[in-house]
Amino acid sequence: MRTIAIAALALASAPLLAGNWTTSGGNPPRTGLSDETGPDSAALRWEGTLSGWFGAPIFIWQDKLVTMRFQSIDYAPIVCHDLSTGDTLWTRDFEGANSRSLPVGFRDNRVYAVNFQELPGQGETLYALDPGDGSTVWKSEVQVDMSITESVCYAPDGDLLVNADQFRIARVDQDSGAVVWTTRRVWPVSGSTDIVAYGNRLYAYGGDIGSLYLMAFDVETGALVDSITIPDTHPGGHMPQAAPMVGPDGIIYCHKVGDNVTAVRDNGDSLEILWTCEISGIRPYWSPFAHFAVGPDTSVYAASWGRIIRIDHTTGTITDSSRFIQDTSQVIFHVRISVGADGLVYVAAGGYPPLGGLYALTPDLELVFHEPVARLNTCGPAIGPDGVLAVAGDGTTLKVYEPTTGIRSPGPAPGPGLATTAYPNPFRTSTRIRYTLPAAANVELRIHNSLGQLVRTLTNGGQTAGTHFARWEGRDDAGRSLAPGIYICRITAADQEATVCLTLTE
Repeated sequence: MRTIAIAALALASAPLLAGNWTTSGGNPPRTGLSDETGPDSAALRWEGTLSGWFGAPIFIWQDKLVTMRFQSIDYAPIVCHDLSTGDTLWTRDFEGANSRSLPVGFRDNRVYAVNFQELPGQGETLYALDPGDGSTVWKSEVQVDMSITESVCYAPDGDLLVNADQFRIARVDQDSGAVVWTTRRVWPVSGSTDIVAYGNRLYAYGGDIGSLYLMAFDVETGALVDSITIPDTHPGGHMPQAAPMVGPDGIIYCHKVGDNVTAVRDNGDSLEILWTCEISGIRPYWSPFAHFAVGPDTSVYAASWGRIIRIDHTTGTITDSSRFIQDTSQVIFHVRISVGADGLVYVAAGGYPPLGGLYALTPDLELVFHEPVARLNTCGPAIGPDGVLAVAGDGTTLKVYEPTTGIRSPGPAPGPGLATTAYPNPFRTSTRIRYTLPAAANVELRIHNSLGQLVRTLTNGGQTAGTHFARWEGRDDAGRSLAPGIYICRITAADQEATVCLTLTE
């Protein structure tokens, strides 16, 4: 992790669209931050929808919810539900071979959708639908080029900002579907074309397989203002495959999958890197098609090593880590994060129970509740009016949870895990690792670098039940001092495992 002095904030803060979930990421800055207080228990309001193979993004506007239910390559309809009762209001299927009906936004009483093709060089048509019955309001002249994981964004007046064909970004008039402007942008890889908007700026990724940079455009004209290269913390670090986001203070956060989270300041006429925080860089712990989030205190929440981590927004230091929540039978770790107005963190962890499902965590990432849900895939927790929360999985799974009850109690551990902490962390000379064994067991306590390579074994042998301590001075098994960076302390005891992210500083 490296830190660079922070420049003065040059842009005004962006208001949230109160009580609605209009994009993947909730709002135009894609922070995942709602201005509603979400549930603190898994109390259901209603459940059930059309059958589907997996969960897809959910969008909420006022009293309605829309999502896609994928049943086959040729039949994947949009379904609209009454948010209060769960009644199915309408379904819509765009005709055509290899055509799926994909909602990509919901705002100002318009459902935005594309006839998703997922074929090379095949542009898709962008529609605005009437939320009352699903009928077509307009069909845009622009052809869009979007991944099944992506959604539209919005200019301050509600115009759409979309990834168009021929490597373009387009601004589309919300009332007519007419093109306001287009600008060229070569994007690096599928899943990386999501656009974010904040004030008079539009931010998007550019680059190719060997590079990644953040681009800033003027929302009114589409003119490029500046661009900046996002660094690797691992040589040849992974591509984004995840949207950037802009925090309430105007800082832009770039998620380079399996490599780092980088904070960038927009100074008005130039972009400046503030810090880079290293995250997991090897399979299966990397998280493509993810959405990270920002809390009301501007903490940054991200996925790393099968856990959720909390990053200090001023320094890039990892301050907290959740228990292990990843289904390691999956090749990749689909994670989408949302945050309520009170700071409660909601995580959709792809995969299968007992670890896959919806998690609610405190701001410092202690478990509040866990609801097993299979194959959430790219469906993140969507927070709607009054704090209702919705997620969708496979089969007929669509769950809408009641808002907060005001009663919070820690839930049971969802799977293998040990009570483990380290202090100080970050550390310069040494840190003390504390762990508690529920029963006597053979314990292995090992330190790995960010590439997953074993660098130090601290404990390997039988121990009694109770609390134990180990000290690590930042050296490998040969006694050599290790470079500053992120290290993973992994503890296994019988059939349980826990990890702690350790930050060794200069």
